[in-house]
Amino acid sequence: MQSLNITLPDTLAKALNSYIKDQENVLPANDIIENAIIEFLGQRGYLPPKKIINFIPATKGSGFLNTSVNHDQILAEQIDDQYHQHSKIQIQRINAENLTILLSFPVYLETYNLLLYRFNRKAANLFSECCKIKGSVN
Repeated sequence: MQSLNITLPDTLAKALNSYIKDQENVLPANDIIENAIIEFLGQRGYLPPKKIINFIPATKGSGFLNTSVNHDQILAEQIDDQYHQHSKIQIQRINAENLTILLSFPVYLETYNLLLYRFNRKAANLFSECCKIKGSVN
């Protein structure tokens, strides 16, 4: 990376300082200047054009509000997904046949965390209490 020291004319320095003061998320002046140079050289064909990603919105939404924030809660409440009925049958079978389930520690931790954050501490602790370590497999 090449280092470059420049002296800005007073009018440009004032404009840069005003811009920085007006911003909610302040970038360092060198980043602002670097972005300006990238844009300047890009517009003149000296840099490759920026790739633009176009997202096509769904024609019909899910009907939920704040999905990006409440995604875990929304997913936990979904009973119409393709695996829900199958999972329900498997849980009934495990209970009916009194089967033992072996979980790797990462799966145990992930399940505990999902219950903790999707539901509450009580649900996570209940899961933890129900997990009985009968031995370890190497």
